Amino acid sequence: MNPTLEWLGASYSREYDARLTNLDTFDDGVTVNLATGVITFTVTTAGYLSRYSAATPVYVNGWIDWNGDGNWSDAGEHVFTWSGYPGAPGWPAFASSTTVVVSITVPAGLPPLVWSRFRLDYNQDLASPVGPARYGEVEDYPLLSPTHRLYLPVMQR
Repeated sequence: MNPTLEWLGASYSREYDARLTNLDTFDDGVTVNLATGVITFTVTTAGYLSRYSAATPVYVNGWIDWNGDGNWSDAGEHVFTWSGYPGAPGWPAFASSTTVVVSITVPAGLPPLVWSRFRLDYNQDLASPVGPARYGEVEDYPLLSPTHRLYLPVMQR
């Protein structure tokens, strides 16, 4: 993947294999709130705005492994597809980035920890969580279920 033209968040890192979870340095472009069912992400470009149009947009797809089985292939785990470009609705015409908010339905009965994957690509609409892409970035995030609590041990000196 070549992330130097468009990416998620402020920083980018190259993922050489989108089949493996969380092998990159910068996962900073997406926030997920499972309690409210809101995902916020920032699409950033290198500023070559003539590269993008309705025919050649940027795509972002998101998956959440709701049942914790280690893949994103079960029904309902592809949680959204978004596409846009500078000048499209919601993306100011001469801006090199935009922030998008999407709502999702969070199922009941989640395991304590689930993984999410967000994949940005240019002009390909990669609706698969794995596989090659010419451009873009992949970000993986562990998510704690809103109905579970994380207990950390108390260390005493």
